[in-house]
Amino acid sequence: MTKTVIIAGARTPFGKLGGALSSFTASELGVKQLAQHSKEQGLQKIKLTK
Repeated sequence: MTKTVIIAGARTPFGKLGGALSSFTASELGVKQLAQHSKEQGLQKIKLTK
């Protein structure tokens, strides 16, 4: 069985209904969080496709 290990943690943005983040979808907020985490870890950018 493969073990899963958490190597870092970060808070994701959240706000109130109709607030400053309401124009973003959950996916867009996730992409922003992943991009920041990748930058902090020094990971190279790659193009992801569906």
